[in-house]
Amino acid sequence: MKYHHDPDIDILTAYSLTKIDILTGVRCGNCPHIPMIRVSASWSCPKCRYSSKTAHIKAIHEYFLLLNNHLTNSELRNFLHLNSRNTAYKMLKSLQYETQGGTKSVNYSKPKR
Repeated sequence: MKYHHDPDIDILTAYSLTKIDILTGVRCGNCPHIPMIRVSASWSCPKCRYSSKTAHIKAIHEYFLLLNNHLTNSELRNFLHLNSRNTAYKMLKSLQYETQGGTKSVNYSKPKR
């Protein structure tokens, strides 16, 4: 068991999908609506009014599973529909992902199990 690791599968290729086929944004934890909207340090669903401070965490993990093993601030903002560089930076920093690169070219790596 300690030597087992999940194979790295390219989900998009395996299912004949492109990045355009992926719905971006944070999925509501109460209903299936995408995207939730960032309001005052939390995520709010415009459909059912559900609110969560941590809904973005699952979306970031889905990004790593579906699209790439690394993520930049810009890619995160595009994926989560964020406008603020600082908000994206704080989210990534709080999750303590391994980083590579300099100040303007930082890549956050997929967490190892």
